[in-house]
Amino acid sequence: REAALDVQRAENLRALASCIDEYATAKKVLPTDISMVESYDRYYGCSDIRDPETGDLYEYTSSSAGDGAYSVELCATFTKASEDKNTAYSQDMWDRHEAGRSCDSFTVTISPNDSGNMLGAPKPLM
Repeated sequence: REAALDVQRAENLRALASCIDEYATAKKVLPTDISMVESYDRYYGCSDIRDPETGDLYEYTSSSAGDGAYSVELCATFTKASEDKNTAYSQDMWDRHEAGRSCDSFTVTISPNDSGNMLGAPKPLM
């Protein structure tokens, strides 16, 4: 059960990163807090992305990196450290974590003319 919750947390962070990028692309601004993404219903799957065990929103911070680039950090509390899997499938940053609070960051670039702009952040697997 704990492993399944951690897998869901990683999937949630992956989806949330994509939702933040979609929000920034559409609005030309980052959300000031994560609840803005949750209430933004333009894209299916961006509402109610919460910790599967506690129901809490994930931690979110952002800061300007200059020239329209922003560093975005998402954090979750994982039950166990991820296993180092040697598989044919690549693991992204959300799949690798320690037990306890774990954070990863990615860059979003907001440009008035861009339609897709996230650099380095994973897109959810469909």
